[in-house]
Amino acid sequence: MINARCDSSGRPVVFAFTSASSADIFGRIFDGYGRLHVFKNTSFTTKTKGVQLSPLSGDFDATGSVLFETSTGKVVTVNIALNNSATLVNQKVCTVFGSAIAT
Repeated sequence: MINARCDSSGRPVVFAFTSASSADIFGRIFDGYGRLHVFKNTSFTTKTKGVQLSPLSGDFDATGSVLFETSTGKVVTVNIALNNSATLVNQKVCTVFGSAIAT
């Protein structure tokens, strides 16, 4: 599951959670400055705190991929993009959008 919201400054705040008892999560996010943000958790479980997918600093316009796998062989790939305020012709909103493919 991915949870997204905007903070008080109009920046996207995105976290991933799992309902699996044992899983892995791997991700690569590129921010608007072209910097790479890499994360992994090979002990991703229902007891794990959420894994933050949005950049913690810099330019919050970002895009990337997040991959989840479970011990039962299920795989989910999420392509995600984030955009901080102001976006969409200078509207004061932040956006999170993407697609998911599950097997």
